[in-house]
Amino acid sequence: MTSYDSGYEDPQHQALLVRQVQQGSSLQRGDDWYVLSNRWWDLWKDYTLYDSKTELPSQPAHLSRSCSGTTKGERPPGIDNSDLILRPGCPQLQSGLVENRDFILINKEVWKLLHRWYPGGPMLRRRVIGEGSNLRVELYPLCLTIYKVDDCGVPIADSKLQAPFSRSDTVEEVFNQLRANLGLDHRDEVKLWHRPALEVDQTLIDSVEGWEDLPMESEETLEDLQVVDGASILLEVRTRSVWPFFHRMRVEVKKRTYKDPKDPAVVLEVDDKIDAVVKEERRQWDVSQSEYVKKEVYQWYAATVVSVEGHRLLLQFHNRPKPKVMQLEPSSLVEHGEVPAEIQVGSQYESLDSRGSWHQVKISKRNADGTFEAQLLDEDTNWPVVQAENIRGLSELKEEAGKALKKVFARYANNDLIESGGLRGLMSCATNEYIPEDSPKVAQFLKEPFGTAAGVPLAGFLEYWRQQIVMSGTKNYWLQQELARLFERAGVEMGSEEEQLLAQGREWIERSSDRLAQYRSNTQPHFQDDRDFRDFRMWDKLDVRFGREWKQAEVMEVDWEEMTILVQSKQVNSVSSPSAKAQKEWIAMESDRLAEYETKSLESPEHEGDPGPLLARSVSRGGVCLQPGACGLQNLGNTCFMNSTVQCLSNSIELRTFFAGSSGERPSFLDQISSSPLSTQGRIAREFSKLLRDMWSNEKKSVAPATLKKLVGQKRPEFAGYQQHDAQELLCYLLDALHEDVNRAAYPYPSEEEDERPKSDKVRAQEMWEQHKRRSDSAIVDLFQFQIRSELTCPVCSTVSVTFDPIMYLTLPVPKPPHSVSITVLPGDFPQSPPKCMELQVEKSATIEELERTLWTALQRTPSEVPSCFCFADVYFGRIYKQFEPRHNVSDIRQNDNVVAFEVRLCEGLPLREHMFIPLVFRKKQRPTHASSAAYQYDKLEPPRIIGVPRGSLNRDVYSMLKAAAEELLEACRVEPPWTFELLTNLDIYASRAGDLLTDDDAPFQVPQQLAIDFDQRAEVVKDALPKANRKSSAGPGTTLGACLAKSMEREVLSEMDSVYCRKCKEHRCQSKKLDLWSLPHLLIVHLKRFGRERLDGPLVKIGCSVEFPMQLDLEEYMCQKGTKGTRYQLYGVINHHGNVGGGHYTANAVVVPPNAKGMDLGEWFTFNDSIVHKATEEDLDTQAAYVLFYRRID
Repeated sequence: MTSYDSGYEDPQHQALLVRQVQQGSSLQRGDDWYVLSNRWWDLWKDYTLYDSKTELPSQPAHLSRSCSGTTKGERPPGIDNSDLILRPGCPQLQSGLVENRDFILINKEVWKLLHRWYPGGPMLRRRVIGEGSNLRVELYPLCLTIYKVDDCGVPIADSKLQAPFSRSDTVEEVFNQLRANLGLDHRDEVKLWHRPALEVDQTLIDSVEGWEDLPMESEETLEDLQVVDGASILLEVRTRSVWPFFHRMRVEVKKRTYKDPKDPAVVLEVDDKIDAVVKEERRQWDVSQSEYVKKEVYQWYAATVVSVEGHRLLLQFHNRPKPKVMQLEPSSLVEHGEVPAEIQVGSQYESLDSRGSWHQVKISKRNADGTFEAQLLDEDTNWPVVQAENIRGLSELKEEAGKALKKVFARYANNDLIESGGLRGLMSCATNEYIPEDSPKVAQFLKEPFGTAAGVPLAGFLEYWRQQIVMSGTKNYWLQQELARLFERAGVEMGSEEEQLLAQGREWIERSSDRLAQYRSNTQPHFQDDRDFRDFRMWDKLDVRFGREWKQAEVMEVDWEEMTILVQSKQVNSVSSPSAKAQKEWIAMESDRLAEYETKSLESPEHEGDPGPLLARSVSRGGVCLQPGACGLQNLGNTCFMNSTVQCLSNSIELRTFFAGSSGERPSFLDQISSSPLSTQGRIAREFSKLLRDMWSNEKKSVAPATLKKLVGQKRPEFAGYQQHDAQELLCYLLDALHEDVNRAAYPYPSEEEDERPKSDKVRAQEMWEQHKRRSDSAIVDLFQFQIRSELTCPVCSTVSVTFDPIMYLTLPVPKPPHSVSITVLPGDFPQSPPKCMELQVEKSATIEELERTLWTALQRTPSEVPSCFCFADVYFGRIYKQFEPRHNVSDIRQNDNVVAFEVRLCEGLPLREHMFIPLVFRKKQRPTHASSAAYQYDKLEPPRIIGVPRGSLNRDVYSMLKAAAEELLEACRVEPPWTFELLTNLDIYASRAGDLLTDDDAPFQVPQQLAIDFDQRAEVVKDALPKANRKSSAGPGTTLGACLAKSMEREVLSEMDSVYCRKCKEHRCQSKKLDLWSLPHLLIVHLKRFGRERLDGPLVKIGCSVEFPMQLDLEEYMCQKGTKGTRYQLYGVINHHGNVGGGHYTANAVVVPPNAKGMDLGEWFTFNDSIVHKATEEDLDTQAAYVLFYRRID
């Protein structure tokens, strides 16, 4: 301070001090720099000769004055920055200021010097922001206006305070500045509010819309929290455990969101949600009686207004139990007969049996004791003794029941009769099961007194159900279900209007009733509710924006009174556990910071650079593709089925052009978005378009299709998780969804009357296609759909029925090849002879012994040439995992087993049964390469062996066999002697630890689990020298695409389960079916049906035989119309399935054509394996894995 004061009157000394402080200063993030007017700076420089290195003579007094009014060379007044700010009292700079012309920037120490010598202002402090080489002084910080809030939650206009804050300031730093400026007590709990939207008028502080709190404990900056320049900040102090403004805001939001039915000024409309209470009878525990008793309770339910009539509302209750009184009771459908005053012999009555069931009987005579003998009509038997008190008159159907059953009769009757076929359909509906032709239920209907062989009339139909209802008694559950299904199918509604409404969960309630309340004031969302996204419940998963980043979170608490939820972010790479640094915050339910789960959190960030904690698999990786369009799709978790499908659709040129557009052109689909309720209102189409544009932008090596997967999962829940699915099923749904989104046909679709007049195939096909186009008219139909001719022939009356059905995919059966087993044969003289891979055709029911005979035949050898046999075993990681005994079946070999057939040499003259077959492993013994408690570690050398040891052998005999085997192996691998190895027995099952040394003595040999030969470091030489098996085994018998086409067009006889109703016979018949191609599409999808079941209840299996498919396909010979043009196609895409049903993987091959090319001539084949993409050729196409083929018409 002394040095500063000493230079107060000395201009040259001031200049020297400023130079010293200013010299070497540089920008450091977080430092404060100061803006100084260049006009004042020029005055000071003239006064101190700051720019001159020599002292100048004093200046005459008559020199002209500067624009500030001070004589050049005279001591300047106090610092004056008024020419830089917008207006007095506002710290914000004018726009368009230029450094070194209008202002200069000085560091903190220079400002302290100048301000001490020349007090003035205003002080314009600015923060250094940015990172690395992008450091800069923030000239235009946020200018915020702060208002205090009173105890009622209303901002105080007179408390207005304007202050600048850096965008890099945290909320805590802002609060510390405000605490000093506003004189707040350090014990006060304070909350700050802002409105981040740029379009909001920040001066309207009385509005409660759009406010969000600034989290005090957050380390995020004002810029991260999206605080905008010129924003109004509300500062509220907590009073009596209440946040005044927050409470006022939430009350207003709830009133605006959910109407209060108790407010007479509120107008309730259809779709408004409210709470309503109902009186119910429930079982509750009674403490005084120590048991459950029935009590009337009042239960609140959420409800939706579905109709308004005057002063009453029709409410649709959510999850209100169906009243028991509305359960259909069959006994309520009849009027029971009365006890007769006199029982007449020969008349019909109803009689009660010992089990409580009523039967229709005919009184045959009166007994002497006053009882009666009766004939039981429904079972054709006699009851010798019937008490008079157990007899009543015949019951009759109530009028309402009769009307209901007549509706059911009308649905299934033809010419006033329900025939046999109609009865099967009726009983199938009633019992909810398949009814065959010889069903006793149908036979019972067709007998007297109900019907005849020709059918059942109305009277017999009513009598049948009357008797069923009477006989059911109290045990009527199944009958109740049968009648309920029939009534529902026929559209029958029983009961009064009020009862029918209650059965639907609806009720009329007066508007003035105390039974109504504001929505969610008395209820909580039920786990069974079909809820809106913002109808929150605890543990709901959702996406939350914290600052600028979207994260996945869970709802921890729900406060319906204040319409807020407590959310907690989840650890990014964990499935369930919250992060140790998880963010926790109360957020308003209506806030746009909330989004549906896995919608925003899986999107790519808009900014470049490190995506931070977002899942790496869901963020598009930058980079240039091998060729435009050769872009990978990231696997989000078992989504290879979707990736392979999208890749083939992406390279369908016409489809891609329609949805993604061409260079500089707007996609055509945008003008054809359908509003049909069957569509997704264009959401899937738009997301598919976005994905295609990202894939063809040539800016990303791979793209994450997370949003498309999310949308598909919302419409089809089976695709929502991360399980493996069928690519063809996804392809079917995706094309159907895209079709509905761009369907040009007007909804609702017109009803069509069937015209049964005889017509030629050509006319009939054209009419059916036009009828189809009136309901389905889109680019998907234009590109992919075509017609097949389906012919059904009745085996009884020979009636032929022909239809022309539109289809989108040609599904072809793949013939199942004979069962085969893949094995690796290890010859007895290995390693002189290499191992050999073979494919042996053998029945599943065959034994391993039969498999061995098949192997000898395939090798063209016999076991007698050299005494030997084959031992079959599953080899896993260099050891024998499982040995197959001769008695085992071939079906015991699993699909993924690595079966090796070991040729085992036998002792001369000793029969096979006198040998013991023991596994032998070869290992490399070495010191551990990592920290371990074991002295040595053992690496197994493949392949292992099986040796035949004679029963009763001594240790010496087995020692000699192992020694000879080791020496033969070392000699064959050309390892120079001397040789060192160890022979061991009693190994553990994994052969991973040291066993016991095998002794060379005459002790009896104890049979171990396996033996071992351990080599030293020269084991690497042995490993490299061992011959390897050629893994390219025969694919077994295969077929061709032409054979599959021919098979699909053969005439077949339908099974009884698939029987079709013949209109002439009036019966379901096992008709013969013949399919033919009638027309062809521009893009042809061929589905090879590789998955199926051998029987209905059998397991799903895959047919993995090779299907040879041509690059160019000509379908002319398969067309029903001879001379059809446009039958030649070029292959451009293949979806492959590798592996089996339990654990498979999808890849794709496709021809990628440059964007501006017109045809496929310039295209190149690529292989797409999720995010991995590489060039391929036609020879790389896998005929065993091909599952779906894509062809494009070329003529």
